[in-house]
Amino acid sequence: MEAHSISRGNANMTLRDLIGWGMIGKQHKPGERKEYFFADKDVWNIARQVVRERRKRELERVVRILDELSKVTGDPGDPEFATFNKSVTDINKLAKNVDKTIETMLCAEESWFWGGIFKLFR
Repeated sequence: MEAHSISRGNANMTLRDLIGWGMIGKQHKPGERKEYFFADKDVWNIARQVVRERRKRELERVVRILDELSKVTGDPGDPEFATFNKSVTDINKLAKNVDKTIETMLCAEESWFWGGIFKLFR
């Protein structure tokens, strides 16, 4: 903590957040009072966990709100409502496509995923 100039409270809050995200785990050693923490060393697993949490905390909420907004009724002849409806529909479609892409990534093996990404840039 001293080497990084952070307080005990800051370190504790950061550790709790990382545990909440599933990035680290707590390990008890027999006869020790200290808490020990461990993290997965596989970058692919870490990336998938970050994506899974970001999806849960951010994208799923956006999709849920957009689904509610798409149910709003109004006069189809009103240009403001038509613009609103088109915007919500387009954003909802994009969000659902992003969600499908994330789902594919989470289910994919590392080599398959990166092979597909590299094909996009060729």
